[in-house]
Amino acid sequence: MAQRLRNEDLTVLGLRFTEDAFCPQARFDMLRRKLGDRFEAIEINSSPGNLHGFGKMAHSVLTVEFKDEPDFPTRQAMDQVIGFFRKRLVK
Repeated sequence: MAQRLRNEDLTVLGLRFTEDAFCPQARFDMLRRKLGDRFEAIEINSSPGNLHGFGKMAHSVLTVEFKDEPDFPTRQAMDQVIGFFRKRLVK
């Protein structure tokens, strides 16, 4: 997969909350090791006492946990995803 990403100038984008048991840190660590700079991560702090009140079960960055406020982390993540697509799809 890493070879294809390099050959075709592709990048994988991943989103997760830092305490998400369904998408553990180890998964993103493995993607970084295997894909190197072809993996872009957006990680939102959901550790106990985090500023935005995300619970330890927070999982869905762009749906269930999404809050459409300019300075809110999920809105910032959505803006990054849209920028990612624009950069790669709009010519």
